[in-house]
Amino acid sequence: MKNTFITDASFSTFPITRNEYAVYGENRYEIGGRLLLSAGLRAEFFRTAAVPSDGFSRPAFPESNISRVNPKLSAAYASQSGTRLHASFGMGLRPPSGFELAFTNNPGLRPERTRSFDAGVEQRFGKLLEVDATYFYNRYYDLIVTLGGSLSSLSHYKSDNLANSRAQGAEFTARLRPARWVLITGSYTLLETRILSLDGSNNQAPSPFQVGQQLTRRPENSGNVVATFTRGRLAADLTGYFRGKTLFEEPSFGASSGLFWDPGFANVGVNVNYALGHGVSAYGHLRNALNRNYEEIFGFPSPKLNFVAGMKWVIAKGQ
Repeated sequence: MKNTFITDASFSTFPITRNEYAVYGENRYEIGGRLLLSAGLRAEFFRTAAVPSDGFSRPAFPESNISRVNPKLSAAYASQSGTRLHASFGMGLRPPSGFELAFTNNPGLRPERTRSFDAGVEQRFGKLLEVDATYFYNRYYDLIVTLGGSLSSLSHYKSDNLANSRAQGAEFTARLRPARWVLITGSYTLLETRILSLDGSNNQAPSPFQVGQQLTRRPENSGNVVATFTRGRLAADLTGYFRGKTLFEEPSFGASSGLFWDPGFANVGVNVNYALGHGVSAYGHLRNALNRNYEEIFGFPSPKLNFVAGMKWVIAKGQ
């Protein structure tokens, strides 16, 4: 990456380069046609080039090499009654970004780590209805945080891998086909997120957050519904999405300038496609059909009612 804010001791910009390599191996087992097992390993190798000093707070960093191996496991069992049990576990990581390397004096920043687990049950009722309920848990370790003020005693460096957080909840999905030409799908997610204490601290969190506060940009409640209709040459779908209130950072200067609640909203859209023949079809998309004022991203108003309409011509190879 290259950015005008990232300079060396002579105030010249320079690129921070990184090569990333990954090797993934997986083995799948099927037992009796009902039990499915999967086990995999992902080996990742990161080589970051040397970073020169900025002449002030950042010393010169030598070339670094990081290697990690992360597992992934999953299992599913399907019974004759249409019930399916499923579960999975996995680990992952994210290496320090260019900005995190450029604005620290810590030559030993490690990758951020995550561990994820989920388990659920799916039930089918013939060809009419299919429902699924899944519990999930995500734990985030070694998150990079900038230190200062009362947090300065936690590390000798300006930033370090000390932050932690978690996210857990449940997701419910349904798929209904009351007729051959109608398909209705829907989902709802209940999410609980929490900021946890910094490593080595006495119940402290990175400023301006507090221990136990929810993570930003992650609503507690969200869901969607899609109804698709296909009849002859006509194909149409009705889409609906809702999101509860969500915590956001100040849009211009980030969390250091304050946290704000973005109210929840609902959005409805209509899409229609009609085949005229000979590869020609007419389509129309109606967006924000409720003509509501809302901000999907805090500080950036979304368009009110709007539409797109046009013609599409598909030329087959034989033509």
